[in-house]
Amino acid sequence: SELMAHGRQEFRFRLTGFFGTRVMLSESTRDLAGPEIFVRELDLIRVKGKSEPTRVFELLTGQTAADEFSNGLAAYRRQDWDQAEPAFKSCLAGSPTDPVPRVFIERIAHLRANPPGPNWDGVWEFQTK
Repeated sequence: SELMAHGRQEFRFRLTGFFGTRVMLSESTRDLAGPEIFVRELDLIRVKGKSEPTRVFELLTGQTAADEFSNGLAAYRRQDWDQAEPAFKSCLAGSPTDPVPRVFIERIAHLRANPPGPNWDGVWEFQTK
């Protein structure tokens, strides 16, 4: 329905602001666009009230240091904070205005203080819609 589409659009707008990105894509949109576009996987999130996580991507203008970020993201999902944090800091050093690595550096500090436990699936749960 039009109302549901507007709600999804509003949520994507808030997520874009949260990560500090300009354009975000869902996994299905990324798949439809094909390999002609450059993207960076941002996160695997679960929205309050939903059971299935959603993979979200940032649309990029060209090839970037996405490999270093991808390595950090993989370590983050394994709860390997000691490997993830330097990877994200390296991304930040290479691009100081990139807000996305900063999001993960802050999360790692939070997760070190509040360990998610061995059954954590690597999904960040947003408590608002």
